Amino acid sequence: MLNKKKTIDTLFLSIRKLSVFSVYGSIAALIICISLTGCGSQEKVVSPVMTSDFVDKDMGEPGVWLETPHNFIPTPGDTLTECVLTDPDFLNPVISLRESAKKAEELLFDTILQYDEDLKITPSASESWTFSKEGLTITFILRDDIFFHPVLKNDKIIIPAQKATARDVKFTVDQILLPENRSPYRSFFSNLESLRVFDDRTFQVEYRDIRGTNLTAWTTVPILPQHIYGKISPLYKSPYLDTPVGSGPFMFSSWIRGKELTLVKWERYWEGAPLLNSYVMKVIPDKSYQYQLLLQQKIDVMELTLEQFTQLAESDTFSKNYRKIALYSKSYEYVGYNLVQGPEFFTDPEVRRAMTMAIDRDRLIRTVYKGMASKITGPTHIYSWGYDNYIEPLPYDPEQAIAILEKQGWEAMDPDNVRYKIIGGKKIRLDFKLMTHAENNLRREFVQMIREDLQKVGFLVRPWIIDNWELLVKKFLIPKKFDAYVLGWDLGNEPDIFSVWHSSESKFGLNHIGFTDRDVDGWLEKFRDTTDQKERQIGSWRIHKLIHEKQPYTFLLSPRKLIAVHRRFKNLRVSKTAYSLFPLNYRQWFAIQDEKSKK
Repeated sequence: MLNKKKTIDTLFLSIRKLSVFSVYGSIAALIICISLTGCGSQEKVVSPVMTSDFVDKDMGEPGVWLETPHNFIPTPGDTLTECVLTDPDFLNPVISLRESAKKAEELLFDTILQYDEDLKITPSASESWTFSKEGLTITFILRDDIFFHPVLKNDKIIIPAQKATARDVKFTVDQILLPENRSPYRSFFSNLESLRVFDDRTFQVEYRDIRGTNLTAWTTVPILPQHIYGKISPLYKSPYLDTPVGSGPFMFSSWIRGKELTLVKWERYWEGAPLLNSYVMKVIPDKSYQYQLLLQQKIDVMELTLEQFTQLAESDTFSKNYRKIALYSKSYEYVGYNLVQGPEFFTDPEVRRAMTMAIDRDRLIRTVYKGMASKITGPTHIYSWGYDNYIEPLPYDPEQAIAILEKQGWEAMDPDNVRYKIIGGKKIRLDFKLMTHAENNLRREFVQMIREDLQKVGFLVRPWIIDNWELLVKKFLIPKKFDAYVLGWDLGNEPDIFSVWHSSESKFGLNHIGFTDRDVDGWLEKFRDTTDQKERQIGSWRIHKLIHEKQPYTFLLSPRKLIAVHRRFKNLRVSKTAYSLFPLNYRQWFAIQDEKSKK
């Protein structure tokens, strides 16, 4: 019999992991990185093809400057104002979970390593790193010019800026491993043997086994100043949760919870002070009101809804002051089938294949997403080196879907046109509930359209809309009390999908559908047990192929991320991978004075 307290704790951690993965995938234990060496080559992948005729010459192409930098003289000054839907939970990257917190923390804190716009690992706070011959130890040398922000009170410095050292790195890892902190980074170091500090700039990590994440974790782990956070434990009790101190390009200025967070440039930042004077994050929980403020030029950067991007933002007023940018996202939408406690017919891969072929995914993209999405075939994002672009999507073919169902014995039809067959003396119908949550209107549309498509081939699909995402996860997904559901994953750079697809993650992990496959388990384990990039890519492609063949999900689409940016900001471009605006941390963005005066 399970220990009740342990079971509750495990459920809490599972919910916490899911929150991190779904809300801000880049810090989830299963997804963090792309390359294992700072200078390794990367296999070129095919760009996903849009199914829309929607074209906007102003949206930008991957790697192309939105404004030619040499046409403008950088002018220090101005404030960039961005809006978010929810307030940060904390401003400490070791324990925070919300996307808004992570957005601010990327400006406040440094990491040991970072990704460039090609998604290759490069130094950040570190000057260099070296592997031992066995690959079990990594030795890092920190830069000598990284300073933590000073602490101010009433505009007076009460704690001066101090240089970051290897001891601060060790302190940060110790805090991540402290159980009371419940850090989302903790699983990164589950195989850590030791972390030794040799001097102010040099530290060495030793691992018990070789994993691809041994290096890539350092692209996400921040550096906390021990002289600030080391006085009170755990971190939840720190007085600096609302007044963070880091070493990033911007430093904390003020925070009115639920309203506005203000950061100012850090003059001693090692890459040079930002050209912007300040960054403001406004908390506005209503997208319509956000858009009104955008049209009033009170907001500079906003993530648009599909309707705002394709319809409202066509006005001359909008176009004069803002540019629209459609980025590839690292997320996808899918239908998940309960393979453990769901209807018996879900256990047949051929039935699942028939269901995928009966769902018109092009119609979903065309009708619901107005063409601003791409079809996908597997469990990693479509620009990842782990995504096999040679795998073709199953076609939309209702006639072939019917042929597959009839071959599997689902030939008889009820008077209400629902297929059935007799199994073990019982009449089993192709009848199931399809769940999603009320907060997402697009997913609610998906449910209705999928119901219509599957009805045409002999299924009875009963929509079941749950009030909110959290209730859906807690009450139904974790205890596996569902038939099927429509949700999405928000991924990071690393195609390490162990936590979603390995059979060991079925009970309390993120493998909510209960998928079990010995071959997939083996390849997932091999993926983590090697640092050879080519072997990892081959493994990821093999996992993709196996999951595509089994169809435990119906992979629907990957939507675009739709952004509005004020035209006065220059020196930015769509990154070569088309997933973000580059530079990422706004440090090199600047505003043109004559356009600024129009605001």
